[in-house]
Amino acid sequence: MEILGTRIYDQRFLELIRKALNAGYMEFTKYHHSVVGTPQGSIISPILSNIYLDQLDKFIEKLMGDFNTGKAPTRNPAYQRLQYQKRIAKSLEEKRRIHKSLLQTPSKSNIDSNFKRLVYVRYADD
Repeated sequence: MEILGTRIYDQRFLELIRKALNAGYMEFTKYHHSVVGTPQGSIISPILSNIYLDQLDKFIEKLMGDFNTGKAPTRNPAYQRLQYQKRIAKSLEEKRRIHKSLLQTPSKSNIDSNFKRLVYVRYADD
């Protein structure tokens, strides 16, 4: 409600949301009072979730700006060497052997202090 109050100034609307959150739910013929969260299936649940998670999105965006460094990771020298060997290989059998080694060798260096990325995925499945 605090987060909603920073963006919504209409007190009647905020009271309506508060009532919806405290509405409770019916299980067969028995009423249960909601203790925490929105009742399952409530129409305000996705809206409130997006409003609340907007704050998280903004925080992560700022964190990503501070964390991410470099344009691209450096290439793995072993991978580059194998590519060159494959290019100059004489026989098809030798090219196949080198190609198998290429598939098992990472193309980018795993240890690169000049390149860091933070990946953030927010996924909702209704």
